[in-house]
Amino acid sequence: MYFCSMWVLEDFGWLACGVYATIPFFWLMIHPFAERWRGRSRSPFRVLTPAWVLMWIVVWAASAPWRHALLYDAHWTWLLVPPLWTISLYIYFGGNRHFTVNQVIGRNELEPERHEPSLVTTGLHSRMRHPLYFGHLCTMLGWTIGTATIATLALTVFAVLSGIFLIRTEDAELERRFGVSYREYKQRVPAVVPHFRA
Repeated sequence: MYFCSMWVLEDFGWLACGVYATIPFFWLMIHPFAERWRGRSRSPFRVLTPAWVLMWIVVWAASAPWRHALLYDAHWTWLLVPPLWTISLYIYFGGNRHFTVNQVIGRNELEPERHEPSLVTTGLHSRMRHPLYFGHLCTMLGWTIGTATIATLALTVFAVLSGIFLIRTEDAELERRFGVSYREYKQRVPAVVPHFRA
């Protein structure tokens, strides 16, 4: 029974990290081609959503052989997980006052005529430019530390490397959209690791 529950946790962590690991590629389908997507008469989500789901399947298929291969066998490491997931939950739900669902899923970028784009620099965004990515990272680190599988570690590393490229691409697109305002904001506020100065 114990080993069965551990396998369930490992599978759940692997599936969750597979979804999170593809988030940078979902956004890389948007930011470099934002103008082209906006020019389409039909909703871009008709293409983007199935493409993102396909990415999950590819990532899961590639990492499946290592979803139960352990880096270490020390279950006390689950004690390190709640603080990471608490940070994630605070970012996802505590930051809701400053970041709408439409901004999270990209409607402001892709459908500006229906969802007015705005530069958010208050709340969590006064501490880091991309708080959601920090939340995603904490979630994935929690699963990696807790389950200790090679698959979750590989997916987390993959997400970090693709996320670095994504942040540069996203910053460039936001700078084109908001000009001097975003450049000044970018100079003041770090990308992902939050600052705590007044």
